[in-house]
Order: sequence, then structure tokens, then C-alpha cells
Amino acid sequence: MAPSEGESGNRDTDVIDTRVWLGLLFDHMENQVHFGDNKAGLLLTADSILLAALTTLVSGNGTFLDTLSIPARWGLTATLSFLAIGIILALITILPNRGNLWAPQSAPRSRVNFARIARLKAGEYELLALEPNRAELNRDFARDIHGKAYWAARKFRLLYFAIAATTTAVLIAVSTTVFEVAFRSIN
Repeated sequence: MAPSEGESGNRDTDVIDTRVWLGLLFDHMENQVHFGDNKAGLLLTADSILLAALTTLVSGNGTFLDTLSIPARWGLTATLSFLAIGIILALITILPNRGNLWAPQSAPRSRVNFARIARLKAGEYELLALEPNRAELNRDFARDIHGKAYWAARKFRLLYFAIAATTTAVLIAVSTTVFEVAFRSIN
């Protein structure tokens, strides 16, 4: 029976080598971690500029606060608070993974995780790196990919809340400004 359209007839040529796709997946996870770090860095910069501008505005002229209505003062306080929350979350987002800094003693002896490699003496790592069969190496690689995916997901959750805090701060600032302008034009 001839293979149907779309089938090659040889199933082995349709399947990518495990180590190849694990390598591609590892690179993808690493790129996601870098992407999250870059976004967090941009957010940290934006929040810092906004916070510095507002702080300068508030502290640069002592009479400025006296001219604001009570709701505008509350809006300014809320804006500063949400910007500070955004900065803190962005800083936490760009922190390195503690597991890559201090691999626990109980962690499996991985051939591909640099924190675990660094805990070994050079000769120990040489023996560990040269002894595995393909399945053991693939398992180590897969375990490290899972850890990296978990870390990337954590970064994106933190980044989501950092962006939400910044967005809230901007919305409060704009609303407060519109309210204050409208309030002053009425009075």
C-alpha cells in the first residue's frame, strides 16, 4: 500500500532527533527569559523616569502641593505608590534565579545546568560529562528546560503585575490631572 499524501512512508525521517528539539526548546526558553528581562528593564526605566518627574514636581516647589485639591493629593499619592510597586516588581523580575546561583546539595547532578556544574571540581565534571548515554543527557537537558520554563513563567507573572501597577499609576495620574483641571476651571 502506497503512503497517502503527506506521509513520507518512512516514519523515522518525520521525527526530529530528540537532542535537536531539546536544543531548540532550550534556546526558546532562554530567549523567553531574556525577553522578560528586557521588558522589565524598559518598564523599570519608564517607571523610574515617571517617579523622578513626579517626585521633582512635588519636592521642587513647596507651594505646589498647597495648590492641589484634596482628591488631587490622594491621586498623586496613589500614583506614586503604584509607580513604586511597579519598580519593585520590575526589580524582582530581573533578579537572577537563585537556583542558578546556589544549587542545592540535594539537586540531581546535571550535566547541563551551570550552577550544578560549578559546584563540582573540574575533574568530577569531566567524568560526569563524559559518562552519560544519550538518554541520560536528554533527561538532564529536559530537566533544565523545565526549570527554565518555570523561571520564565514566574518572570512573566511578575512582569504582568508590574505593568498593571504602572498602567494603574498612569491612569490615576491622567484622571487626577483631568479632575484637577476641571475643578480649577469651575472655581
